[in-house]
Amino acid sequence: MDDKRRSAFPYFAGSGLIVDLFDTNARLLADLTKKIAKICPGAFILVITNPVNSLTPLVAQVLRSENKFNPNKLFGITAVDVVRASTFAAKVTGMAPEEISVPVVGGHSLHTIVPLVSQSSPALNLSLEQQTELIQKVQRGGGMKSKRPRPGPEQRLYAWVMHLTSNGPFSLN
Repeated sequence: MDDKRRSAFPYFAGSGLIVDLFDTNARLLADLTKKIAKICPGAFILVITNPVNSLTPLVAQVLRSENKFNPNKLFGITAVDVVRASTFAAKVTGMAPEEISVPVVGGHSLHTIVPLVSQSSPALNLSLEQQTELIQKVQRGGGMKSKRPRPGPEQRLYAWVMHLTSNGPFSLN
């Protein structure tokens, strides 16, 4: 699969090495960022390409090298992890996913991602066992195995995040 097609898809277990994902997406995003700096240097830039926690600083560095960096206009969108955590919490509680928000901090990896169950809105009354299960599901969520080729659930998840983002604080409407 060529770089352009491959970079359009989020990482999931079995799709390739995370290092390959970073290398591929870093090259493409660096090139795109240089073009943004030249053509529309005042644009808001929202990075949703995985791994977001590594690629957002890369975009910042490229913008700095082009003397176009504005920290108020660069955002790493990690809403996909919040949507995933909220969906898992909804399954545990029986609530609708859109009624729950579970904040998530850290990177997009097993050892760095942490859902803040205690900060959920509304407050979730979960047993320790349920909390542990929810945290483990979120930690494994970015690497869930899927035998289904795209399009599939992960692509729909990204579409939903883009919908939330486009109708939220960054909306052009």
